Amino acid sequence: MSRALDRLAINQYGKLRFAKEFIFQKNADINVSNENRIWFLDAPAYGNLGDQAIAYAIREFCRKVLPDMEIVEFQEDKVIQYLSWLKGTIKAEDIIVLQGGGNLGNLYPRYEFVRRTVIKSFPHNRVIVFPQSVYFSNDRTGKQEAAAARESYAANKNLVIFARDSCSFREMEKEFPETHIELCPDIVFSLNGIVSVEKRSGIGVCMRDDKEKSITSEQTKVIIEQLFSDNAEIKNFDIANGLGVRVSLFVSGCTHHCKNCFNQMTWDFKYGKEFNQEVEDLIIDYLKPEHITGLSLLGGEPMEPSNQRALLPFIKRVKEIYPQKDIWCYTGYLFDQELLSESRARCEVTDELLSYIDVLVDGKFIEELKDLSLKFRGSSNQRIIDVKQSLEKDEIILYKDLNENRNFQKYE
Repeated sequence: MSRALDRLAINQYGKLRFAKEFIFQKNADINVSNENRIWFLDAPAYGNLGDQAIAYAIREFCRKVLPDMEIVEFQEDKVIQYLSWLKGTIKAEDIIVLQGGGNLGNLYPRYEFVRRTVIKSFPHNRVIVFPQSVYFSNDRTGKQEAAAARESYAANKNLVIFARDSCSFREMEKEFPETHIELCPDIVFSLNGIVSVEKRSGIGVCMRDDKEKSITSEQTKVIIEQLFSDNAEIKNFDIANGLGVRVSLFVSGCTHHCKNCFNQMTWDFKYGKEFNQEVEDLIIDYLKPEHITGLSLLGGEPMEPSNQRALLPFIKRVKEIYPQKDIWCYTGYLFDQELLSESRARCEVTDELLSYIDVLVDGKFIEELKDLSLKFRGSSNQRIIDVKQSLEKDEIILYKDLNENRNFQKYE
């Protein structure tokens, strides 16, 4: 992960001491010392858990990076009211930090107004906007607001804005050419190792229902139905088994019998419904919408020889109709040692079937290596392989596009 926040703060102010934290509330006395301070001037005054997590991460990050500075925190709904006091109290050597999240732009005008006011009011202070996503609507209002933001941000030559995704980074560079823009993941990711994860039972589902949601209420309903269905043979709105929104087909039959397999009923080759033309047509129809990224094959074991023979004609048909959609396949067999070499898994159609698969997640699930933090796999021994690159270069090439922010360095 980017260390630019560390660098910006430490280079200018050296190793300072962070003594204590003040939470500002109306009519409360603020004990302000003579030392340099960090001013968190737009902490969320509302209950959105995501934004509260970001605010918590900002505080923890400041504690880690600048342990010798004290922090004064203002809620965003109090800043304008006490702006005159702030102008008379904040010194030029103090650092001002502003909330990260997804409110930069004209989607949340009140929050944007507070941010612009702070930036213009303290033109000589280092102001750091923690990682944000940006959105200006593609209409007259959006263009006017972008121009107003550009003018406000340019008024502070010490301003640094962090974008939390590559699309926002490019948009910010275009819209704010006079402002220092950096790319950095959401600051919540810096909490790794700070927040302990207790053993869980079950899954909590949180769906957006505000102006930032990007799917319809009907699509939300479908997702919830699919998540809580009893191991359906087909999931037509799957976000857990590959990138994007996918259609997932669970085939029957598996000889691996992994300990604590999440889908043990599919070990039986006779489990489930018959895979026939009607089922094929249904999946083809599910794949049609533009928001569907591709097809995922799971099980059971798709690469059991009998399943390979049954799947091949269907997979060919999918690629012919939807050449732009990718195919992921989950298998307990090892790509190089069993699927490309002589083994019980390899048969007369294996090579052709692999030629249609874009991404292969290989290796048995191993309970002792289970890791809930892994993307799209259950245990750390499993690999996410770029099949086409691996076949072309005759070596294992791991899939690189798991995260659009994949070039970030990790926090240490």
